[in-house]
Amino acid sequence: MSSKIRLLNHDVINKIAAGEVIENPSSVVKELVENSLDAGATEITVEIKGGGRQLIRITDNGCGMSPEDAALCLERHATSKIHDIDDLSTLVTMGFRGEALASIASVSKFTLVTRQAEDPVDLGTLVVVEGGKLLQSTSAARSPGTTIEIKSLFDNVPVRKKFLKSPAHDGAEVFKVMSVMALGNPDVKFQLIRDGKNVLNAPVTKGGLKERVGSVLGKEFFKACLPVESETIHGFVGNPSYTRHNRLGQYLFINRRAVISPVISRAVREGFGTTIPAGRFPVFVLHWDMPTFDVDVNVHPQKKEVRLRDEEGVIHTVREAISRSLRKKEAPQPVVASTFTRPPVYHPKPAPAPTVCESVVTYAVEEEVVHPEFKWTVEVAGPQVMTTVQGFILAEPEDGGGILLIDQKRAHHRILFEKMNKADGRAAMQTLAVPIQIDLTPIEADVMRQNLERLETFGFSIREFSKQAFLVDAIPQSFSNIDVGAMIKDIMEDLQVYPVAADGVREKQFARIALRGTISSQSKLSLPEAQELVKKLWNCQDKDQCPSAHRTWVLLDGEKLRELV
Repeated sequence: MSSKIRLLNHDVINKIAAGEVIENPSSVVKELVENSLDAGATEITVEIKGGGRQLIRITDNGCGMSPEDAALCLERHATSKIHDIDDLSTLVTMGFRGEALASIASVSKFTLVTRQAEDPVDLGTLVVVEGGKLLQSTSAARSPGTTIEIKSLFDNVPVRKKFLKSPAHDGAEVFKVMSVMALGNPDVKFQLIRDGKNVLNAPVTKGGLKERVGSVLGKEFFKACLPVESETIHGFVGNPSYTRHNRLGQYLFINRRAVISPVISRAVREGFGTTIPAGRFPVFVLHWDMPTFDVDVNVHPQKKEVRLRDEEGVIHTVREAISRSLRKKEAPQPVVASTFTRPPVYHPKPAPAPTVCESVVTYAVEEEVVHPEFKWTVEVAGPQVMTTVQGFILAEPEDGGGILLIDQKRAHHRILFEKMNKADGRAAMQTLAVPIQIDLTPIEADVMRQNLERLETFGFSIREFSKQAFLVDAIPQSFSNIDVGAMIKDIMEDLQVYPVAADGVREKQFARIALRGTISSQSKLSLPEAQELVKKLWNCQDKDQCPSAHRTWVLLDGEKLRELV
């Protein structure tokens, strides 16, 4: 009988490995820049075109390779960084598996030019590989260091290429990777050139990590941060009033390697005690110098996650370092998460006797409520409001049976969502009398440029004002009395997490934006405000639940009421 099990050929093995290590252009950049750092480079320049699909070129001034090493480095599991299994417990290099170059060369047109400092000028090495096949290996002149050029990434693996996102998204991901590398290595000069434009320039300065944080994340980010110093930890943490609604502002480095550690992130949060509200996360750039035997980086193929030997000790050390930083220096004047000056608020043309309640503005006019949010033609009268309490509306059902308990925040969320998410997929705008300037970090500004058209579908009109500043000319028509700067800042964070513009994702983004315009669950509505809210809810296509899939109302009938008594 013929055997059903067979050995895979070398080409298939490399392409499978590429799928594990190389997800997209930013993965290529990460692996190659880590190799440059391991080679002792103090200057690293990355050039990309077409988001990295057309071209990725990485040039460094590291130690370079001999002709023999230049040929051997393209063999799978060929590495200079470990010799036996025991070396894994004492790793100080970024890479060590020897998979990256072989994997990348198998799915691209690959060129390597390298030279050691001790070699003559004309004894550098040129290696050309296409689809994993060696086409050329010869001598070439070059200054000490290495240049690797990648073209036509994934062209010979159409299935992998099909799952790539847009070139703009890939370019933004490369920008983020380079920003993280620059934060992790303040003594190395980094430069990123994208489609011919220099988009990141991080020189080495006397200010070290302090100035690097300012140049990469923006001066406003740095102004809101406090220094953290201990025997093993150094860096910066945001003061309690400068937080995010997700963990995108958290940069952790263990022995200069950018890693993800839920244990350490949680410990930082605990170090703040009760000074940070629920649902908010601190920002930080922290470097931890840890003995190599105390941390295992051989957990994830891309070395993103780590395993800590003494988790309890780590938690205690981090908590104390953060707590001590907050006690040692009085926090500066509060800086809201948006880091913006309080912007002007849009108001419709004045009407008599306005009554303001959080995000909902109604006008005490006997004939009708004219707030722009409530200009729909009311076809269904809806239940009759009886009274209101903090966060809730009590209303009498139309059939008179029992009491309706309506969650005002969830109801408002449903109303705003349906008004924004119209059939044509574009939310109506309201023009601001005075444009609002917002200042972003370099990473956020880069995301903003890639998403201006999509933000327009959400109801925002935004234009670039300077390298890190933008002007907001219009906001969604449904909103009023909102902090526009804080909302835009949050949206930028969301777009980094949810970059795809597919219909399902678009609706989720509409839902998140609508949530930021809702009334507070801590407020108590007046009877006219509550009645308008109930009418609008009853005219929604799905009045029973908010976009987050929570109930907007419950019916307390006679039986349920008796259970409560």
